[in-house]
Amino acid sequence: MIYIQIVCLATSFRIGGHPEDGKYIKDFKPDTDERGNGTLVVTPNRAEAKVFADAEEALSFYRQQSIRCPVRDDGQPNLPLTAYTVMFGRD
Repeated sequence: MIYIQIVCLATSFRIGGHPEDGKYIKDFKPDTDERGNGTLVVTPNRAEAKVFADAEEALSFYRQQSIRCPVRDDGQPNLPLTAYTVMFGRD
Protein backbone atom coordinates (compact mmCIF):
# COMPACT_ATOMS: atom_id res chain seq x y z
CA MET A 1 0.00 0.00 0.00
CA ILE A 2 1.18 3.51 -0.86
CA TYR A 3 0.62 6.71 1.13
CA ILE A 4 1.42 10.37 0.49
CA GLN A 5 3.24 12.55 3.00
CA ILE A 6 3.54 16.31 2.60
CA VAL A 7 7.11 17.58 2.81
CA CYS A 8 6.33 21.27 2.41
CA LEU A 9 4.43 23.85 0.42
CA ALA A 10 6.53 24.09 -2.73
CA THR A 11 6.42 27.90 -2.91
CA SER A 12 6.90 28.56 0.79
CA PHE A 13 9.77 30.37 2.40
CA ARG A 14 7.91 30.65 5.68
CA ILE A 15 10.12 30.10 8.70
CA GLY A 16 8.76 27.25 10.75
CA GLY A 17 6.90 25.80 7.82
CA HIS A 18 3.19 25.32 7.35
CA PRO A 19 0.76 23.31 9.46
CA GLU A 20 0.59 20.62 6.75
CA ASP A 21 4.35 20.02 6.66
CA GLY A 22 5.26 16.45 7.60
CA LYS A 23 1.66 15.28 7.77
CA TYR A 24 -0.05 12.59 5.74
CA ILE A 25 -2.85 13.15 3.27
CA LYS A 26 -6.10 11.77 4.62
CA ASP A 27 -8.38 13.17 1.91
CA PHE A 28 -8.53 15.79 -0.82
CA LYS A 29 -11.44 17.14 -2.83
CA PRO A 30 -10.36 19.58 -5.58
CA ASP A 31 -13.75 21.16 -6.29
CA THR A 32 -15.03 22.44 -2.96
CA ASP A 33 -14.47 26.11 -3.82
CA GLU A 34 -14.91 28.32 -6.87
CA ARG A 35 -11.16 28.72 -7.49
CA GLY A 36 -10.50 24.99 -7.64
CA ASN A 37 -8.09 24.99 -4.68
CA GLY A 38 -10.10 22.30 -2.98
CA THR A 39 -10.14 21.01 0.56
CA LEU A 40 -7.18 19.10 1.95
CA VAL A 41 -7.48 16.96 5.07
CA VAL A 42 -4.21 15.89 6.68
CA THR A 43 -3.28 13.85 9.72
CA PRO A 44 -0.09 13.46 11.76
CA ASN A 45 -1.04 9.81 12.27
CA ARG A 46 0.32 7.51 9.55
CA ALA A 47 -2.37 4.93 10.31
CA GLU A 48 -5.10 7.45 9.31
CA ALA A 49 -3.54 8.30 5.93
CA LYS A 50 -5.32 7.53 2.69
CA VAL A 51 -3.77 4.46 1.10
CA PHE A 52 -3.47 3.51 -2.55
CA ALA A 53 -3.07 0.12 -4.17
CA ASP A 54 -0.01 1.19 -6.18
CA ALA A 55 2.16 4.15 -7.16
CA GLU A 56 0.13 4.85 -10.30
CA GLU A 57 -3.06 5.29 -8.26
CA ALA A 58 -1.27 7.53 -5.73
CA LEU A 59 0.26 9.70 -8.47
CA SER A 60 -3.11 10.02 -10.20
CA PHE A 61 -4.67 11.20 -6.92
CA TYR A 62 -1.83 13.71 -6.39
CA ARG A 63 -2.28 15.10 -9.91
CA GLN A 64 -6.09 15.54 -9.72
CA GLN A 65 -7.27 18.40 -11.87
CA SER A 66 -10.06 20.64 -10.70
CA ILE A 67 -13.20 20.27 -12.78
CA ARG A 68 -14.71 23.51 -11.49
CA CYS A 69 -11.62 25.54 -12.41
CA PRO A 70 -9.47 23.30 -14.66
CA VAL A 71 -7.00 26.01 -15.77
CA ARG A 72 -5.02 28.44 -13.60
CA ASP A 73 -4.68 32.16 -14.36
CA ASP A 74 -1.37 31.45 -16.12
CA GLY A 75 -3.02 28.99 -18.52
CA GLN A 76 -1.54 25.86 -16.93
CA PRO A 77 -3.66 22.94 -15.67
CA ASN A 78 -5.00 23.49 -12.16
CA LEU A 79 -3.53 20.59 -10.16
CA PRO A 80 -3.96 21.90 -6.59
CA LEU A 81 -2.04 19.20 -4.71
CA THR A 82 1.06 19.81 -6.81
CA ALA A 83 1.49 23.04 -4.84
CA TYR A 84 3.01 20.72 -2.24
CA THR A 85 6.27 18.85 -2.40
CA VAL A 86 5.32 15.34 -1.33
CA MET A 87 6.90 12.01 -0.63
CA PHE A 88 5.32 8.69 -1.58
CA GLY A 89 5.84 5.92 0.93
CA ARG A 90 5.11 2.22 1.00
CA ASP A 91 3.90 0.07 3.88
